[in-house]
Amino acid sequence: MKKHLHEIWMLTAVTLIIILSIIAKTELIKIIASVCGVIYILGIAKENRTSQIFGFINTAIYAYLMLKDGVYGSAIYNGLYCLPMLVYTYINWGKNSNDKDNKKLKVATYSVKTRCYLIMAAIAIITVYYAIAINLGVNYALVDAIVITCGAFGMYAISKKHIEQWYAFIIVNIANISMWTVESIKDPSNATMVLMFVIYMINNIYGLKTWRGSRKYDRNKVKKEV
Repeated sequence: MKKHLHEIWMLTAVTLIIILSIIAKTELIKIIASVCGVIYILGIAKENRTSQIFGFINTAIYAYLMLKDGVYGSAIYNGLYCLPMLVYTYINWGKNSNDKDNKKLKVATYSVKTRCYLIMAAIAIITVYYAIAINLGVNYALVDAIVITCGAFGMYAISKKHIEQWYAFIIVNIANISMWTVESIKDPSNATMVLMFVIYMINNIYGLKTWRGSRKYDRNKVKKEV
């Protein structure tokens, strides 16, 4: 039943994006990015390795859109960091774990202490990046700083199947929703991008719940890393 619900939600999300895109007369390239993004995130939630292919298409298009809109930090981040990381994740997810009973790479989590260090580091990096971006005249400097900092960690966490990646991308999507909401006021066709990131966030919450509820994720047995 759960499998069917997963498929129904994927079909619903894709259909909503296409319908809104037609109404808003959105560019085809944005529609493709949105659809690929939905398939990618839902695939990650189910630990589907081949979903990285859709993630690659989505990221390549988004890097182009960010470059076009002058959000250079996000353009560089997506093009020069995320794309290679997607390839690395595809390779790493195909490797065997040390678990003799289950060769598939398992979901892992950081210790509470490490999480605190990561949060403090993220705040420091975002602050410094924001200050530099403001001086350089970067559009949406704060959004750029949050997306790049949390997104960079999230991409690495995905490659290692760390559950913390879901939290990182929930923050990323909140930032992106705010940016594209402003852009959609200027140009209604960007409403598709808002919907895309809303759906992404819903998918992130769904993925977090799926990983936490999975038998692979047990607070007493899950692999913890310092």
